[in-house]
Amino acid sequence: MLNRKTDDRRFELHGEYLHIYDTLTEIEHEEQVEYEGELYVLQTNLTESVVTNNYTIMLSMLQKIREQGKQCGHTKGLAQAYLDATDYISNKCYELGLVVADRYPNEFALRQTARQIVREGWK
Repeated sequence: MLNRKTDDRRFELHGEYLHIYDTLTEIEHEEQVEYEGELYVLQTNLTESVVTNNYTIMLSMLQKIREQGKQCGHTKGLAQAYLDATDYISNKCYELGLVVADRYPNEFALRQTARQIVREGWK
């Protein structure tokens, strides 16, 4: 386990899953250190550099969703509205032979989060 206290990491990639930590408390036991705090888990194929560059906005979006009382229908509606409003990005990149993640990294990261919410709801 990474010691987030010494290297200030606020997320980890575990295969196709991204763990984003909001608050983190270090708890020392006899021979090991454990961590407690708010954790968001997303299925993604984002790279570490994309997550690093978009951590703040991704965390903000996840916090806002959680603050809304986990109202699944409303949250899905917001996520779907974001996807609808940014669909043109995918089409534009496809037509021009561009990679969405390279050309629009912020939107790409947020679209992945929104897509997961629409598919699976907020857990």
